[in-house]
Amino acid sequence: MSKQQQQQQQTGAPQAATEQTVTDALEILCQQLDTLTKALAATQTPTPQNPTTAPIPPTLPNPPAKAPPAMKAKVVLPPDFDGDQRKSHTFLSACTLYL
Repeated sequence: MSKQQQQQQQTGAPQAATEQTVTDALEILCQQLDTLTKALAATQTPTPQNPTTAPIPPTLPNPPAKAPPAMKAKVVLPPDFDGDQRKSHTFLSACTLYL
């Protein structure tokens, strides 16, 4: 008999015991679930088919007050470029902001 077969035989018994323990625990849990389901069903009252009073519709909250009309921001046009290279950076920055 090989070592692998011997190891399988040695671990087979504990594994079977573990499987039996898991199976027993599962059976107990199923029984408890059935008991709880039956207890819950017994405590619930059936809803009447024809209610004697009409249900009260939910009240809607008051609509929010109208916001004041939005004011649109006015965009300032970039200044006219007069060709001066010292002012070119300022002009290009103003153009970028305008776009």
